[in-house]
Amino acid sequence: MLEDRTPAEDHTPEDDHEPEDDHTSGEPAKILGMTVPQGVVLLVLVVSTLGFLVGMIGTGQDSTTTSVDLVIEPQSASRALEPGATGRFIVLVHNPNDYGVQVVSIGAGASEPTAGGCPAGTVTSEELTGPPGYIGATGVRTYSINATMAADAGEHCVGQSFTLPLTVELVSVG
Repeated sequence: MLEDRTPAEDHTPEDDHEPEDDHTSGEPAKILGMTVPQGVVLLVLVVSTLGFLVGMIGTGQDSTTTSVDLVIEPQSASRALEPGATGRFIVLVHNPNDYGVQVVSIGAGASEPTAGGCPAGTVTSEELTGPPGYIGATGVRTYSINATMAADAGEHCVGQSFTLPLTVELVSVG
């Protein structure tokens, strides 16, 4: 038996689709219910926040600095430091933290003026980067530092004691 169909009941698959927005209505385009400018602002905020959080996480290592004095005395080397000469000297690095650290660097130093009339900078040391060794919580470790007396230092500087303030950069381990 044939059914009677009225034109209102005729249905084609094309009828299921909504007409596409031709953006001629004057309303801004929307993505996920937001206008494009709102979506861009939200994206920038999300990316900025993620960048900030990742930056705050870092490597998980705390970095600190401590100061030590390299004291060069006539008896602290196999022979007295002379003008133009370089000698190896020992410096003690103390870890002031309640956790273990690695020394990242021991900064370059220049001597302070001496009571015997040698000017500041008569003795210098180069930076020591990445020296080996672990220092436990509140521990101490020795490091060797090369120090050089200026070639133009007077003979009156031979045999004097020199103090070179040094900065040590430490990073937490573990």
